[in-house]
Parts: sequence; C-alpha cells; structure tokens
Amino acid sequence: EQIKQAQDLSEKKVYIWSFGEVGLAEDVLALVQYFQEEENPYLLNLLTAAMGKVSQKDGSITPLLLLAENSRQLYVKSTAVLGLGKAGDVRATPILWDLAFNNPAKEIRFCAILSLSTVLKAKDDFLEELIALKNRFNQVESQYEKLALAFTIQRLAGFDEGYYQYMASFLKTPYFSEVSLDLLENLPFTQGKERLEIVVVNYPKSQFKKRIQNLILKLKAEGPYDSFKRSCKNS
Repeated sequence: EQIKQAQDLSEKKVYIWSFGEVGLAEDVLALVQYFQEEENPYLLNLLTAAMGKVSQKDGSITPLLLLAENSRQLYVKSTAVLGLGKAGDVRATPILWDLAFNNPAKEIRFCAILSLSTVLKAKDDFLEELIALKNRFNQVESQYEKLALAFTIQRLAGFDEGYYQYMASFLKTPYFSEVSLDLLENLPFTQGKERLEIVVVNYPKSQFKKRIQNLILKLKAEGPYDSFKRSCKNS
C-alpha cells in the first residue's frame, strides 16, 4: 500500500527495497499488480530485483519466469533473468536456455548464460548442456557472450586453463576489464593466480590494479580445500 501511495521517488525506493527483504511468496501478486501500473524504468528494475529476493527465500519463481519471458524492457528482463540465476531453480532451465541461445539482445544472452551457471548446477546431470555451451563458445563472436560462457563452463566443470586465460586476457582491455574481473572474482581457482600475476606486472597503478592484487592474495591464501569450499558456497 505504501509503495502505491508514496509520491517521493526516494521513499518509493525504500519501500520496494524493504519489500524485497521481508516480503513472502503470497505477497508477490500484489507487487505484480503494482508493476503493471508503474512507468518509471528505474523503479521497474528495482521491483524486479525485489521479486528476485523473495524468490530466493520462498522458491516462488513464477513472477520472474513471466518477466524473463515476456518483458520488453531490457533492464527489467535482464534483472529477472539474473534473479532466476540467484534462485538456482532448475525449473528456470528451459527459459534461460532459450534466452541464452536465441534472444536477439546480447545483453540478455549474457545474463542468461551467467544464470545457467547456478541453475544447471542444481541438476543431477548437465553433461549434454555443458557440451552445448562449449560448442557455443567456439561459434559466437560477441566477446561479452564468450566471457559469460567461459565463466559458466568453469563454474560447472571446474578450472580450465584455456578458458581462464581467455578471461584474464581482458583485464587490460577497455570496456571488458571490469566485467572480466567481476567474473574472475567468482572463480575461486588457486590455479589461476600465476596467470593473474603475469597480467598485473607493469599494470598502471590504480584501484583496479589493487583489486587484481587482492584477488591474487586471496587465491594464495587459500589451499585447495578452502578453494573447493568457497566454490561450493558460491554455487
């Protein structure tokens, strides 16, 4: 009720965020009804994120499935797709798979591929899908898409020197460096520290360089068992 009545944008944002924190599955319908009346793209994106939080708690992924499949707004669709990934529910596999391979927007394909890294992990057997993702890596031209594929393949199958090196090669590439590091920070493979050390040599001093160095230190501090535990936790 407060979300509908609040006039101030900042106030609406606080109520939407609060709903995501405390809302339950049975409350989502009311949020969906409000969703149909809202026109502000920022609030629509925030509403989608709030529904994603509720889905993670309750397993109520139906609203996210509908938004991921039917929304025509890029940011709303992207947020819904990422929300399905965070929920990690295998029921999202068909929609995410279709979006990852067939959606015309590379941004949506990127988000769907990332979400498959958790959704497929929840399946007992994902060998067929893993092979298809590897084939896809060799077929696509979009570098963002290839980064997402390299990440997802390793989240599913473990460290691969070729894919890891491909991702690390973008750490010095404008527009791709931050995306690459964001993904590498979620691949806790101690085997990758040597490659990162090569990249950071002669890297200009910056906050970004500190992030790479911090990742190297984190990987050095972890033994194989610690790395395995963190990988399981992230999954």
